[in-house]
Amino acid sequence: MSLDDDKAFIKKLIPYYQDSNFNERFEHVTRELSKSRRFLVKMEINRLFNDCNRVIDLRGRVDATCFEHPHDGLVHYLDDVALNLFEESISVFGKFTVGVFEEVTNAKNSYREKQQREDDARRNELKSRSQGAVKEKTSEPVAISEEIVIPPNFAQKVSLTNLNPRIEERINILTRVKVRLANGRTIHGLTTNMSTRGAKIKLNNTYKIALGDVLYVDFVEIEQTGEEIVSLDLTYKVIDVTSSGDQHWFNLHRVHQQADVDSVLTAFIKKERPSSSTDVEHIIEGVRSLGYQFIHLNKMSGLPIFFEQRDNIYIPMFALSNSENKNMLSYWQTHNNMLRIASLISHQRIKQALDTGQPDQPILIFCFTHIAKGRKFFYSATEQELKESGLTDLFMQFGAKKESWKIYQLYVNDVKDYEWHMPDILPQHLISKEKSTLEQHKHLLKLHDIEISAYLFEISTGDGFKHYRMRKPQETRINLLQKFGHKDAKDAGIKLIETSNMTMSNRREDRFNYQTKVNILHKRKQYSGTTVDFSVHGIQVNLNDTFEIHKGDILKVIIPIFNKAAKEAEDTVLLYEVMRVANEGKILNLKISVTPETEFGPKAVYRIIKSNQHKLTAQIAPPANFTKSLILQYCHYLSSLIIMISKVQNSYKVSQIITPPQHSSLFNLFSVLSPIDSHCDMSPISQNNLFKEIFTNTLKQLMANSPAACKEVYIQLINEGQSYRTLTHHFDHFETPQEHCEFISTASKEGQLFALRISMSRSPKMNYKTFSREIIYAAKQASYKTRQLQAELDAIIATAEIVDILPEIKQRFNCH
Repeated sequence: MSLDDDKAFIKKLIPYYQDSNFNERFEHVTRELSKSRRFLVKMEINRLFNDCNRVIDLRGRVDATCFEHPHDGLVHYLDDVALNLFEESISVFGKFTVGVFEEVTNAKNSYREKQQREDDARRNELKSRSQGAVKEKTSEPVAISEEIVIPPNFAQKVSLTNLNPRIEERINILTRVKVRLANGRTIHGLTTNMSTRGAKIKLNNTYKIALGDVLYVDFVEIEQTGEEIVSLDLTYKVIDVTSSGDQHWFNLHRVHQQADVDSVLTAFIKKERPSSSTDVEHIIEGVRSLGYQFIHLNKMSGLPIFFEQRDNIYIPMFALSNSENKNMLSYWQTHNNMLRIASLISHQRIKQALDTGQPDQPILIFCFTHIAKGRKFFYSATEQELKESGLTDLFMQFGAKKESWKIYQLYVNDVKDYEWHMPDILPQHLISKEKSTLEQHKHLLKLHDIEISAYLFEISTGDGFKHYRMRKPQETRINLLQKFGHKDAKDAGIKLIETSNMTMSNRREDRFNYQTKVNILHKRKQYSGTTVDFSVHGIQVNLNDTFEIHKGDILKVIIPIFNKAAKEAEDTVLLYEVMRVANEGKILNLKISVTPETEFGPKAVYRIIKSNQHKLTAQIAPPANFTKSLILQYCHYLSSLIIMISKVQNSYKVSQIITPPQHSSLFNLFSVLSPIDSHCDMSPISQNNLFKEIFTNTLKQLMANSPAACKEVYIQLINEGQSYRTLTHHFDHFETPQEHCEFISTASKEGQLFALRISMSRSPKMNYKTFSREIIYAAKQASYKTRQLQAELDAIIATAEIVDILPEIKQRFNCH
């Protein structure tokens, strides 16, 4: 017999080659073979475990892209399939051996296998032609496995919430198991990783196994040395399923915990660990989610606001702010520096949005401001409120004449679960418990009170003003619009959470946004400026003129409004130490300096803050995980569709699309066009010249700090029975409001119509600081995959938010 007949024995013995009792196991497994065959088997195993210094280079031998993979001084060139096989083989052989080399080079995606399949296909084709191109019923077609090729206009689906913690580390251990299904059928499988409480097994078929199913797994190769043999036929629950071709992986969690079983599994894992690596796939996926969170949160155009319910009234609690939505916040600053954006999203409007029962369908809000006698007054109305009042035309015509005319889409979600919880994806023994002050701990407790997650997105355009101004109201009495004015009442102070850098605050106390005059005395000269924000022990100042100043300098500061609040007749001088100088000396971060003569300073500031806290907008100083938790809450209720644009070689493409956790008609538009589950077809906005017209030309004009730029397009989705077809139309193709309205009417009858507003920005430079520990941990176990992920994130040059504005378009062009 040839050595091929003994492959089963060789494969069975290889995982135990390094064990001290290998010879005994070898004698037992091969006891039925002749001496000569046993000799050949052992020689073959020894050969496979010989060190190998040959480089594996699959460039030009496989269709997929190959990447460098350094290992023990050698640089291999592998595609994704070969890399997975390489790492699996390394975990079996313990190092780079002849066996690893042959396992990878003889894989099904190798040139030889592909060439053989092509040759077989050609021979069969010639044979069929010679027989009159008619196959006999008994002949079987040659199975040619097809590799999935991702078209250039497809974007990978990515989740912002893929943070799956594990109680313990899982080790990449290959051991054979028997899996018993609920119907009693027993199948053979292989573990790919294990821990005491969980495992991942690989099967060659799905066997219709679904999430939540119970499997009975028997670890047939785990040896027990104790007197009492523990049954290792264990019950597991399926918590995740992934597939690639004809390979299927099932992530399992052990249902029952028993001390004796734990002891056996722990001993087995401890024994195998020196020759195995730690599984970090969930860490890499978690870092991927955190990376895309960073990019989006830096350039998010809308404003997420979270509400609690108090006395059956929705009250604003927190808002996530960044450099992009600061303009929206400044619009709602009053003449006396109070933030009044919370009055825009009233209790009644939240109820109105919730009553629709469709979180992805926003309500429209139209706004303008009026300044009289030095005071700023706000006016706003929803589409429904205007319709019920009969003042739609008057409100729109009058409001659109003002430069302050704004239009928003308000998305509202009822929060039912505690999605704000931030799971730590690192193993428990690597997580340092954070110490928080009492005030910081109170912030964490407030997360439990969140009942509403709202997202305010501005959709007004300069070109749209003229169309609203063309309204011809029958009612012309302007005073009737007073009913839409905001009452200048005291709002509950909304707390802003800064997310621009997603760095956790190092401040020990809350800061409050307030602009007031300040005078600084330094080296016998006086300089003026305004406060940006302040706290009991610190203040940020924006100077009118710069002067020579350095970190550590002590400044004398006079804040007139503090003296007024404290009812002091003379100016009170407080001493502040310079902690940071920014913006070429224009911005100063100061910390109060307490001496016996000025110890009253912090106490006076504290009293002023305490008496006005209900009116001030706070930038809170929460514990480190608070901001991450609030961001995760927002990510569970995404309202806009988020896409990423990457530079691939010398061209740009829509590379990723964020999968919303809840229903989204926009996401479904691109998902339904794709036959590949892991990707969306972005052709409606990227095929042919569309990408250049929508994205490239606009992005060329944007700098890193430029505000978002917008494009508007129509997309028709037409159901043709067995497939879908889309048509894309630029707004510029229509010259008059009448043409827009006629198109909307016709297109809506032919299929589903979307009016997309695409708000795009240059993405920030990737900052890995906030999850550096996770990256370092993953890189130690899977350096190549970690570098690949970093390259994926670093390639992103822009991001965009997409919303459907069809209801606003109908109002803009007055379509009835």
